[in-house]
Amino acid sequence: MTSISTWIENIDFSAIVSEQDVRSKIAVPLLSYLGYGEAIQANEFPIFSFSGRTKNSAKLVDLLCFSSKDWINHKKFESRNWVKQNSLLSFELKKPSEKLDSAEGQAEFYSMNARTPFYMCTNGQQLKIFGMKEFSADEVIFDGMIENLAEEWSRIYSKISFKSLRPLKKVNDEKNEKIYLDYCMSLKNQYEDIYSWYWKQKATLIETGDILTLKNIVEMNQNIALIGKAGTGKTTFFHRMFIKLCEAYLEGTSKEIPVFLSAKLWKRDFSTLIEGIFSELKIFLPQLTVEILENEIATNKIVLLVDGIDECFIDRDVLLHEINNFSCRTILSTREHTATGRLSGFCYFELQKLADNELIDISSEVLNENTSSKFYNMNNSLKDLLKTPIYFNMWLTYTINEAEERLNHTLNIAQLYQSFTSYLLKSHNRSKGNFDIETIPISSLQVILSKFAYDLYEMETSDIVNSIKEIYPNSIQSIYKILMQSGLIFETADQCEFQQHSLKEYYYASYLLSNNKLLEEFLNEKSGLHEYEEIFMILVGLTKEIPRQKYILDSLLEKNFSLFVKCLHRRFNFSDEFEKNKSKSFYEEFFETIATNYNRIIDLYFSDFRRFFSPFCWMDDYSKDAGIHFDCSVDVNTNSVGVQLSVAKDKGWNIGISYSDKSPQIVTKKNDKCIEVPYTTFKGSMGNFHYNLSSMGKGIDYAREIAIDMIYYNIESILKEKRILEIESPVMRFIFIEQWLKEASPLQIEFDNEVKTYNLSLKKQSIDELLLLLKGISSYPINSRRNESGSFTFGILWYLLYINREHTIDYEKILFPDMLTEPIGEKKHWIWNYYSDEDIQEWLRNYYYFGQITYREFVDKLLPNLKNDLSYYQTGPFQHTIEINLPDRKGDNFSSGGLSISSHLVNSIRDSEPIISISDSSRIRGGGEEIYETLKKESLFFNRKLTYLGNSSCSLDYIFKQENNIREFVYAQLQEDFKKIFTQ
Repeated sequence: MTSISTWIENIDFSAIVSEQDVRSKIAVPLLSYLGYGEAIQANEFPIFSFSGRTKNSAKLVDLLCFSSKDWINHKKFESRNWVKQNSLLSFELKKPSEKLDSAEGQAEFYSMNARTPFYMCTNGQQLKIFGMKEFSADEVIFDGMIENLAEEWSRIYSKISFKSLRPLKKVNDEKNEKIYLDYCMSLKNQYEDIYSWYWKQKATLIETGDILTLKNIVEMNQNIALIGKAGTGKTTFFHRMFIKLCEAYLEGTSKEIPVFLSAKLWKRDFSTLIEGIFSELKIFLPQLTVEILENEIATNKIVLLVDGIDECFIDRDVLLHEINNFSCRTILSTREHTATGRLSGFCYFELQKLADNELIDISSEVLNENTSSKFYNMNNSLKDLLKTPIYFNMWLTYTINEAEERLNHTLNIAQLYQSFTSYLLKSHNRSKGNFDIETIPISSLQVILSKFAYDLYEMETSDIVNSIKEIYPNSIQSIYKILMQSGLIFETADQCEFQQHSLKEYYYASYLLSNNKLLEEFLNEKSGLHEYEEIFMILVGLTKEIPRQKYILDSLLEKNFSLFVKCLHRRFNFSDEFEKNKSKSFYEEFFETIATNYNRIIDLYFSDFRRFFSPFCWMDDYSKDAGIHFDCSVDVNTNSVGVQLSVAKDKGWNIGISYSDKSPQIVTKKNDKCIEVPYTTFKGSMGNFHYNLSSMGKGIDYAREIAIDMIYYNIESILKEKRILEIESPVMRFIFIEQWLKEASPLQIEFDNEVKTYNLSLKKQSIDELLLLLKGISSYPINSRRNESGSFTFGILWYLLYINREHTIDYEKILFPDMLTEPIGEKKHWIWNYYSDEDIQEWLRNYYYFGQITYREFVDKLLPNLKNDLSYYQTGPFQHTIEINLPDRKGDNFSSGGLSISSHLVNSIRDSEPIISISDSSRIRGGGEEIYETLKKESLFFNRKLTYLGNSSCSLDYIFKQENNIREFVYAQLQEDFKKIFTQ
């Protein structure tokens, strides 16, 4: 729910014309902000009264709020005393054209006969609030315009909110308190038993960036959505929130009863939230009735926790709709941003990873030793992995139960799962006295769980007993007990489920490796589906056969480039095995893998860029038939490898390898002495690539990763240096031409036997005129600070103009506006005064509109196989809303202004023309929670992955400048997109 101030600001008072408008747009929302759910708001409720001894006809009060939703059964005359015992607030409504004088008397009448302690009246513009006094005039709580309500809100809320008035007429429900205490105590103990240790993880409030503790978040008393990737500790954090809420109820500091539901059981164990809550509580509270529960919900006594929205695959929209309309406080978790796209009124939190000092402090406490040196000597990739809570938890278990020397670079997430699940199967059963575990091979239990996970994924419902029967037909009960006591699975109303979704993904991947046909189908059908990404990454981590891992990675390389890059970070590393059998044949295969992947990636995804990659970018006359020679070197002692690229005469590629006992050196001079500079990687501009694998801590199984690094280095260089002028779009080329024409001007040119001074520009001369002017000076270098070598001549501009002469372009829209000849105002030294407000607005509109169009045309033409990988492309197209604070041209303290940009998704690039507005405030507001929620809803509607948010704010002079043009826009956006792919 937005703040009361935001709600008031967004009210369109001109649209409120009828009493119904007053009811729907003012009264009901206002009551909601005061904590009165719709279930306890009675519309047109009959009020009975007497005139002397005569009973009057019932009068209908517009709105009457109660302490219970049971008012529906108490509308008759006989229920007058129940109404007096349970009514809290009466509300009389008038249309805007009516004054409130008569309404005030009506409201007082209803309040006296219903015995409400407070009453209100409004006409949609003005609001009056009164407190009943027994022996004196009623107290005026508020009398003013609704637009001023926020100023007094804190005082008003403290007096007439549901939270404040409910205790005055409390329903006699003390008999239920004891059973709820028992429930909270039982659940608190159950969840505390799950975790061997716990640390104080924090979360970031996405809207503001504030970092809060679990205690802070629980005490916020708002709807909360907890977002995080696989393994970030959402379920653990959720369980801890539940425990904290249970403790608050047990200690009497909160009256909210926490109820925990798993979204994956939606439409399996329960079909409505009330059904799910009732089923959850009924186990512990046999005497609970639906009527009691409905009353608790109506009076906001429940706080609902729904874990794993992204794990709900059946009618998720229906579940989200129910959550959105649930009257009590709700806390939910989800892995996907899009899963919450249909929600509103939630504060969104993202779980933080653990910091270095937290890793050391927690592990030192758990392992009962100082682990500082352990983490200091640990390679960075493993350390980064352990900052994710679930993997740190597994690592602690692994460290306790496995040999120290095995903790090296070969350890990955999948191995942690293997060790962790085996440990749980053994230790939890032993601790509970179930020694049947000693007679059952752990590998057999893992097979049962993997088959169960596969069936759950593919069939959505499955009975684990069927999986047990296949291996242990005569020991079903014994095996079932072992699996349940491990804590890996739990019972639901009709079947079993995995305790965490990540565990189900791990076992699903494990089962695929046992069936080649299923694995092949999975690779062909699921590689493009985002919800299976984590399974792919676990899959390559579990694959300990070199040919099979190669098969999986080769398949991914063909189908999903960004997922291929992600999987390289998580795959099983064969370095230990390779170190034992290092030979020339190993290095031949190592460098062949680099060469194969380097060429394959260029062919698949950058074929139009090939001539700009190393080594072809140095060729004077590029030929498609040219190949690559990989001149490779290796120091077998330090695992330092080098690759030098050069052009080969024959098509394809070939390799040459030299072996030495000394790595390449980087030397610098200091005090006339040569000092060797240690390095881990070294990449030169002439196709030199060197990697000291031992220093990097990567191991020698790193060939594919080197190929990816070489590709990224080339892409970065190509985009930064803008090497691809000859394949750019006409718009980008004309911007390039204009930049050089500006730098060359003013220019004296002899034309028709007369020397004249020209200010060259596509806006001033036609292309034919420019071709004639430049033809006579084509061999001359352009006099510019960017052309000190003199290699860039007017002939190059002439050629670019000539090959683009057929294109019709509106230069006024794509080029930077011309400066005014005279400044606006007296301040001649202020550059802003040489551009009109209209010029600034029009340029910003064109910059973002044609920038996006040009970017998408570029990707469509030159990078078609990366459309689903490039963030700005696959989330868009966007329509940008630009709020501008124009420069202060009058004041003595000059302000260059600013702008705020927010975005929303549109169906077509034709709908993307920006919306421009002017702000008088010097403080431009950036995005916010509402913009973020809108984007999530739109991404769900358009079925796009939300990887680009597009909200920013900056000073105006950061954007509005000559060198910041549409061509720069395209290159900058591509650099940002590729950085996300290669450094994820």
